[in-house]
Amino acid sequence: GDGMLPMMLHDGEAAQRLDSTLVSLQQTSQEFANLSRDLRSGDGLLPKLLNDDEYAEQLTSELQALVENLRQVSDKLNGGEGTAARLIDDPAVYEAVNDILVGINESRLLRWLIRNRQKKGIEKRYDAAQGETAAGDSGAAREPALSNGEAPVADPP
Repeated sequence: GDGMLPMMLHDGEAAQRLDSTLVSLQQTSQEFANLSRDLRSGDGLLPKLLNDDEYAEQLTSELQALVENLRQVSDKLNGGEGTAARLIDDPAVYEAVNDILVGINESRLLRWLIRNRQKKGIEKRYDAAQGETAAGDSGAAREPALSNGEAPVADPP
C-alpha cells in the first residue's frame, strides 16, 4: 500500500527518519519539562515575573513610568525645549559655551574665583549637614571634601 506503515516497513530510510524525529521530539519534550520546572521554582527574573503577580505588576508599572519619562525627555529634546535641546540642535550654543569654558580655563583669576566660590558652597553644604547631625556627633572639625575626595584648594589670584 501507499500509507505510512507500509512505507516504513519497506523503506528503511523512512523508518530511520521517523526514529530520528521521535528521538528529537523526546529530547525537546524533556527540555521543555526542565524549562517549565525551572520557571516554576527558579529565582531569576522570568520565574519571578511568572509566579509573583504583585512583583510583575510593580515592575510593569515602573517600566511604564520609565518609558513615559523617557518619552517626555525625548519630546523636549526633539521639540527644542531647554538648554540640552539647544546644545544638541544648535551648534552656535555649543560653540558659545565652549568659548566661555576655554576663556575661563585660560584666566588664572577666573579659575581662582570659581574654585573659591566652589569651596564656599561646599563649606555651606558641609555646615548644614553638620547642623543636622550635630546632636549625636562629637563635633570634630573636618575639611570638606570635593566629590573626588580631595579637599578644595583655592589658588591665589
